[in-house]
Amino acid sequence: MTGKLLWNRNTGANGLTLQRFARKKVDAWGIEYSPYIYARTPAAWRARNIYGDVRKLPFDDGFFDFVYETCLCYLPEADLDTAIAELFRVCRVGVFFGSITTDMTKEVIEAYELFEGVQTFSTLWEWSERFVRNGFRVATADFRVLQRAWKIEVEVNEGDFAWYPDMESMRYCFYVMPDAPSPGCSSRLGATAIRRERRGRNGRKRRYGV
Repeated sequence: MTGKLLWNRNTGANGLTLQRFARKKVDAWGIEYSPYIYARTPAAWRARNIYGDVRKLPFDDGFFDFVYETCLCYLPEADLDTAIAELFRVCRVGVFFGSITTDMTKEVIEAYELFEGVQTFSTLWEWSERFVRNGFRVATADFRVLQRAWKIEVEVNEGDFAWYPDMESMRYCFYVMPDAPSPGCSSRLGATAIRRERRGRNGRKRRYGV
């Protein structure tokens, strides 16, 4: 995987995420709204981890190939169309939707207190309606692609609670621009990114700025 990636929320608290993306030749950037988390960004990565707001991104149109999203659920529902429209504006290929949803498994929600700080409580289907309304299309129409994505999900969660109840639910985590080709979903880098993001969420209290 190469290209420009925007990773939002908890992006550079210890610098490891951006560093490891760089080693894989991914031109990764972070956007962080929480002053508490942004203050923990190492000085060497401040230029790549921007203090800003997903509702008004400081990037040109089509600046990123991909967006790894984990912040929308912490916004009020009234602001969601504005934020998703901004993701559409800066994205060239597609988005991975990684926010907390109400149809994640009960075990993982309770074990890691995932609803802490959440302002918008919606199912994956309800989120998909917002993405489609703002111009994206669901990327996993190909059943084989969905199977590959689910295989990575199962491997990432080995020894831990499942985050999604079944393969079909994950269909609504992947979105592409209208003219983008279907993704292959075979990247090991993507699985590693998901694993690190979840470790960051699990087992610690977080302070949210939105």
